Amino acid sequence: MSSDPDDRRAFRTREAREAARRFLESLARRHRLRAVALAAENGSLITGATGLTSAVERGELEWLAAEAAIRGDAGSADADAHARPDGRLCSFSMAIGAYVLHVAALGAPGAPADVSLPIGECEAALRRIYEPLFCCAA
Repeated sequence: MSSDPDDRRAFRTREAREAARRFLESLARRHRLRAVALAAENGSLITGATGLTSAVERGELEWLAAEAAIRGDAGSADADAHARPDGRLCSFSMAIGAYVLHVAALGAPGAPADVSLPIGECEAALRRIYEPLFCCAA
């Protein structure tokens, strides 16, 4: 296997939270995001990640997770973009069976104001990670 950190095969894991965190890290790097958070339906932080040059504390990731849940609408086809003084916040929600997950991303200060999440990519990755767990738990 390759030692390249972007080679997904080298970083596969069976632990769902770790797999989601690694996906979010990759997403943050590729889209130059300050932070990305994955939240449960109640807004609690499942996991999150920061961009390479960003120093975001756990409290900020918890805030981002709560924002995602507050703004969330499971089944929404579009990301909901909200302007923030410290970057742009984009969020969307998705349902996997009876469970709802919320994703939010915060753009880096000084980054272009058109921060967006690749919703299709996010949904596909999170389904691969969580569907086996949620289908068994339902």
